[in-house]
Amino acid sequence: MPRATKQQSKINKIFRFFSPKSLKGGMALFALIFAVTGGGYLLYRSFAATGSWHTCSVKTSDQTLWCWGANNYGQLGVGNTNASYVPVKVSISNVQAVTLGAFHTCASKTDGTLWCWGKNANGQLGIASLANAYSPVKTSMSSVSEIAAGGDHTCASKTDGTLWCWGKNANGQLGIGTNYDASYPRQLYFGSTKSITAGALHTCASKTDGTLWCWGANTDGQLGIGNTLDQWAPKQLYFGNTKSIAAGAYHTCASKSDGTLW
Repeated sequence: MPRATKQQSKINKIFRFFSPKSLKGGMALFALIFAVTGGGYLLYRSFAATGSWHTCSVKTSDQTLWCWGANNYGQLGVGNTNASYVPVKVSISNVQAVTLGAFHTCASKTDGTLWCWGKNANGQLGIASLANAYSPVKTSMSSVSEIAAGGDHTCASKTDGTLWCWGKNANGQLGIGTNYDASYPRQLYFGSTKSITAGALHTCASKTDGTLWCWGANTDGQLGIGNTLDQWAPKQLYFGNTKSIAAGAYHTCASKSDGTLW
């Protein structure tokens, strides 16, 4: 069998293995992943949460988590720093949602606990240290509802509507009123959280009343507040009836309940 045919056969098996399940990498997306091997291009499709150089997916049949790609900081969560060109199973069960930062990964479980691993130079794992973790480590967070990882920071909302962030904060992306990093979850003065999303250096969240708020880096106008000034605390936009939000590295988009996209 020609090499390309054999490779495509393996890819098809991988695609059939996975199906979407609460995936977030800033946003849930349908990823077309290209891998260069021996001068030829392989293309396979998978619903996946993506970081800068790694990808993870939840297997819906048993709620197991599988990751692949670069692993120089342990972001695959398999106990080592070896890169993987195929999905490898992570030692965490009952996964409800997963989010990927640049070089770190966090996953919530059905019991409401939050687990993180990978690069931790800025405290983005939320484990009250700056040591990298090569396997999932339990954070102090409980009753977790939604999670979103930015470049080197992480945020999570709880079922009570409170919002918590930690990690790198040079541009105020944690929304806690300072620009000091935090190695453990810090609660924001922000309630009734509906949804959250994180870019490279900024964060946005919507409330149950439909309002939209953003904070952090704003050099490219990614906060949508009419200027390019960084914000260290949540800033309300002139935007209502928010249905969904998604942040790219340096931009943000949102849809309204009337179906319009902004």
